[in-house]
Amino acid sequence: MIDHTNHQTSTPIVKRPLFSWVWLRSNRKRQALLLVIVLVTVLVRIVPLEMQKRIVDEGIMGRNADLLATYCLIYLVAFLLASSLKYGINALQTIIGQKTLARMRREMLGHILRLPYGFFRNTQSGAVVTTLVTELATAGDFIGVALAVPATNILTNFSRFFIFALGGYLALKGHLAIGSLVAFLSAQEKLYDPWKELIQFYQAYQTASVTYDRAMKAFDDIPEDTSNNEKPMTQGLKGRLELSQVGYRTADGSWLLRDISLKIEAGEHWALVGTSGSGKSTLAHCIVGLVTPSNGRIRLDGHTLSDLTRADISHNIAFVPQKPFVFKGTVAENICYPAPVDWLEAKNGDGRKHRDDCIKVLQQVSLFVDVLGFGLEGSPGPDVRDDLKSAIVAARQQLSQDLPDDLAAHIERFDPKRFLKHASLGENLLFGRVLQDDVIDARRLADIPEAADLLTKAGLREPLIDIGLQIADGLAPYFRHPPLPEYMQRLLPLDMAKIEACLDLRDRVGHNGKKTPLSADEEDLLLLLSMAYVPEQFQLVKIPESLQNGIVALRGKLQALLSQHMPGAVSFYRHDRYIEQADILSNLLFGRVTAHHDEIRRRIGEAINRALIEEELLEVIVEIGLQHQVGTAGTNLSGGQQQKLAIARTLLKRPPVLVFDEATAGLDNASQSRVQDTLVKHWKGRSTLVAVIHRLDILHHYDKVAVMKEGRIVESGSFDDLMEKKEVLHELVTNGQS
Repeated sequence: MIDHTNHQTSTPIVKRPLFSWVWLRSNRKRQALLLVIVLVTVLVRIVPLEMQKRIVDEGIMGRNADLLATYCLIYLVAFLLASSLKYGINALQTIIGQKTLARMRREMLGHILRLPYGFFRNTQSGAVVTTLVTELATAGDFIGVALAVPATNILTNFSRFFIFALGGYLALKGHLAIGSLVAFLSAQEKLYDPWKELIQFYQAYQTASVTYDRAMKAFDDIPEDTSNNEKPMTQGLKGRLELSQVGYRTADGSWLLRDISLKIEAGEHWALVGTSGSGKSTLAHCIVGLVTPSNGRIRLDGHTLSDLTRADISHNIAFVPQKPFVFKGTVAENICYPAPVDWLEAKNGDGRKHRDDCIKVLQQVSLFVDVLGFGLEGSPGPDVRDDLKSAIVAARQQLSQDLPDDLAAHIERFDPKRFLKHASLGENLLFGRVLQDDVIDARRLADIPEAADLLTKAGLREPLIDIGLQIADGLAPYFRHPPLPEYMQRLLPLDMAKIEACLDLRDRVGHNGKKTPLSADEEDLLLLLSMAYVPEQFQLVKIPESLQNGIVALRGKLQALLSQHMPGAVSFYRHDRYIEQADILSNLLFGRVTAHHDEIRRRIGEAINRALIEEELLEVIVEIGLQHQVGTAGTNLSGGQQQKLAIARTLLKRPPVLVFDEATAGLDNASQSRVQDTLVKHWKGRSTLVAVIHRLDILHHYDKVAVMKEGRIVESGSFDDLMEKKEVLHELVTNGQS
């Protein structure tokens, strides 16, 4: 939990100077200990200078071996002790710097979280992360050395300057012995080092000061009072909204909203329509509290919106923008974001109920099929339960029996007696899924001596090399006219320089009617190229039937060889066994879907669903799909999937007020209709809905329609009434504008 309070001072963090962090209460003991260690270190560093004098004067000049050994030992101990103390100083500096940096980041994040929503409208995306991660890091590092470095250098300078001055005085008086001269020269030699470090320290201070000031100024705004934000103050709200003469003016003086007055009863569904720039989205932002009106007021069940805490607003109002924010993590984490962390895993039976609610919402927003697809394309992982493996194999058998012939024709089965055109030549030979990548690679089977012998004895090595030559010849035009297509790059498991070196090999073979010998490296390169080739994917070379048959015939021997020499490295394809590390779809089909036609793929999907239901696997696969990683900002999801996810998150929250800002704009017609039907059947009369609408053909589903123009509501009422008036809405519908 973020600590929003500042225990050191009531001064806002953005107003605190850099050096205020040096002597924090939590740092004082460490800083004091650091100064003590610095003082001890300075004293210890004087000892080697004194020992140098005594070693020369009393040990060497006095020819006293015992004293020489004693002084050398003391010199060594002092040197080691000084090094250890230096390590301790560095460690303490790091601890102080990192703990201060963590404290600085916590307080800055707490300050940022309390800033008004309007602040972020003018703040660049990513500024928060950049400030917390980068800008403050330099300041934190400086805090760790702020006391130790100047103290060390000033004390060190003083001690060496004292020795330097004393040595000079003694030299002038003629009382300087040889040992003293050695110590004097040693001190003189190192006299400039501390000054150099002080200059570096000053440079570090200037850098830290600039970045710290920049970070503080970036978020120098008055935070809101969030003392009551932990729990909502208002409970059991119904969702009645009242807008009274609401207006909004931008910083440059432009009025985006003027005199907006509406009364929306609890459970009513209102649509906001109008041409682009009419103020629809701005009004939606005002209703959810993202924008503070310049004048007028908005009330929720009699409570003025500006008086409610953020917890009140977030608990009672849910908002789905046209471009929803998707958090990095799983689908489940995104959908259940408003719920407690352990919501889906709740005990006492609640977890089952919550999962049912989650799946129900997925179906309502047409995201169920997408999540099921994520589950089918994913893998349960290496620790998949044996009972789940058995159920998937059983579903495979059921699917194999029930699948019509016209659909089965669009699936390439893992038939041990057939060549797989949608698999690489290496995968065809291996006929299984690699479990240990560091042990074996389907593309590099020829690198295994025993496997290479099998290829040679079966007469496959030369044909595979010839296929590699043909592939190199087929790739030549792509290299001569870059850039190389991405799908071609996936074909090449080797660097471009080696490929380019092979482009002339085809011409060399058969020169003067004789086959030109290839070097071992060239043969290995061509074998690697051919092993990575997927015939149906790249279609550069036609694989001769004789080579296809030879590959199929060699599978059994290769599997026996690998099972003996590399046990557990490969999960071989067997119809009665679960394929480890393969996705669930491949396991169910025992093959790959080759159809590109949507209708064929839809029918295959329906057949898969029936088999999953028969084996009671459907919800299990959906739960696996819920763990699908959406990527940073939802990069692993389509735009439509992101919108469905945001709507599902909102509906699962069940708030009194829903605000949609063209929330279904990125959905296909079927998904839009599904969401609209859900809103009508399950949410009308239950939650208030204010929706910015772009599709005018669905307006008849709404209780009331508010038509906006140039920041004003020019007419409002039921769809039928407004159409009968034949004014603004009638014109919009007739012209198809929104």
